Formats: sequence, C-alpha cells, structure tokens
Amino acid sequence: MTMSKLEVAYDLDALLIALLASLLISKGIWEFSFLVLGASSFLLMITWKVLSFGSIDTFLIDKIGKSKVANKNYPFYSKKII
Repeated sequence: MTMSKLEVAYDLDALLIALLASLLISKGIWEFSFLVLGASSFLLMITWKVLSFGSIDTFLIDKIGKSKVANKNYPFYSKKII
C-alpha cells in the first residue's frame, strides 16, 4: 500500500512535535510548548489560506460565494422546535 501525502505529513508532524516537546521538557522550558503549538497552528492556517489546490481552485471559489446557508429560509424550523 502507498501512503498519501496527508498521511506522511501527519506522521512526520507527530514525530517532530514529540521530539520538540521532549527537548523543551529536558531543557526545563516546557511552558514554551504552548507558544510553539499556537505559532505552528497560526502558520498552518496562513499556509492553507494561500495554498493553491490546482484545478479545483475555481470550484472552491464558486462554492464559497454560493454557500450562504444563513440566508436560506427553512420552513420546517420554527420557534416551537428550537
């Protein structure tokens, strides 16, 4: 079986986070692990925002404009149910 890029990235991330956490613990500065986790999450968010998905970019952009769920009227919801 072949592993997808997502599985490889997940496995490498799990390995690197564990190594980084053990390094921070051994140096006695484990409190910085929260800062590292927050910074890496922020960088991942920015990366996903600017990342190109190739041929499905136009499909994703079209879906963003059409997915106004809050503006749709659903007659089967009423205040009695909620």
